[in-house]
Amino acid sequence: MPNATQTTRQQQARLRQEMTEAGLSIDRIAAEMTRRFQLRPRTAYRVACGLTQQQAADRYNGRAVQAGADALGAATMDASRISNIEAWPAGGRRPTLPVLKILARAYSTTINRLVDFDDLTHMPDSDRQALLNLRPAAPQHPAERSTPSRRLTQRRILNDVLINQAAEESLALGRVFGCDQQMVRMRSLSQIIEARR
Repeated sequence: MPNATQTTRQQQARLRQEMTEAGLSIDRIAAEMTRRFQLRPRTAYRVACGLTQQQAADRYNGRAVQAGADALGAATMDASRISNIEAWPAGGRRPTLPVLKILARAYSTTINRLVDFDDLTHMPDSDRQALLNLRPAAPQHPAERSTPSRRLTQRRILNDVLINQAAEESLALGRVFGCDQQMVRMRSLSQIIEARR
């Protein structure tokens, strides 16, 4: 009888395969991994790519060489560092922006998609501001490209992500404390909107 971890890994592999066969991008697969399995962004992208932590480290090291960030080919990313980067901010070690940039290349996504609300609230102000000022990159999958009139600025996208994540966290707290879910969502969204004004 397989243990729960094996079952989860099998479910993730099956979902990744089905979504890949349906022609969906890594970004969509990672979003679904996050939704279904409550994975943090960096873990969700690694799983969406079908990589172990060591395979992710190897891919990172290769991208570091390609990007010229490791001209000597002596990159030191390994499975334990990937684990620490995925665990942060609840544990582990905070990834620097250059590390996130190379990791984003390794996962075929953008740096902004590898961070969530928890990450942003625990980052130094300079890193958070640098992320908020990044211009949005074109989507990886041609079907997901939007017309110029429909493109949003990266700051607005990040703000929307932060609002949605804050609402989800409020819902989770509401469940723990037995609050009515709709009231929790309404209060948290209204507080966030008021804070943005």
